[in-house]
Amino acid sequence: MTNRRLWVLALVLGILALGASLWLLWRIPNQLPPVAVASAAPTQAAETTIPTRSPTAPTLPTSTRPPTVTATPTANPTPTSTSTATLMPTSTATPLHGPATGDPSRLQAPAADLDVPLSPVEPDESHRLPPETLAGAVYHLGSSRPGHPGNVIISGPADVTNPLLQPLQRLTPGDRLYVWVGVVPYRYTISAVWRYGELDGEAETPDQSAWFAQTDDQWLTVIAGWPCEATTGCTVLRAVPAAWDGDGN
Repeated sequence: MTNRRLWVLALVLGILALGASLWLLWRIPNQLPPVAVASAAPTQAAETTIPTRSPTAPTLPTSTRPPTVTATPTANPTPTSTSTATLMPTSTATPLHGPATGDPSRLQAPAADLDVPLSPVEPDESHRLPPETLAGAVYHLGSSRPGHPGNVIISGPADVTNPLLQPLQRLTPGDRLYVWVGVVPYRYTISAVWRYGELDGEAETPDQSAWFAQTDDQWLTVIAGWPCEATTGCTVLRAVPAAWDGDGN
């Protein structure tokens, strides 16, 4: 009997020991901290903060070289010139200007050191001018404009009281005259000179109507001393257009 109780007691203790072992095996894993995995995310942010500024487009370097321009050749380019108050022909040959679109505004005679402004005045049927306009150089309205067929007529005083155009009396055929229309100069070469009322009596007295005659050619008539009188005299210059020929005059 005693052995049987001992065996039963040992069996019960064994069962209790087994149960305790099973309970411990179940309990202990649930209380242990999780094991760190090698691929786990870091628990601390990097100390250096990356700026959150929105990215901008990179600025490309700008070349300082000027772009290469390929010039397209043009046939027969027309030379241009810039005029100033004292502009004279250069050594570059220049063709005649086209027809003027305005009235002459200035007269130059380099050989006589003459440079005078022109006022447009309308004469009467006898080519007389209003008395109040006789003190200055005048372009006769109704005559041709430079560059057009016809006769460009300019006149002005050249006497003792007002010798404005008197320097023109020194000119001879071949000398140059320039009639400006705005900033455009029209060049002329003197082809004939008449001196009215010369004291030696040998000079031909021209027909004044020829000075104002119109023509299909291009003429320039400058009357220094208009109105011409037998006692006062005057000098009349007839000139024709001339191209810039590079002679500097």
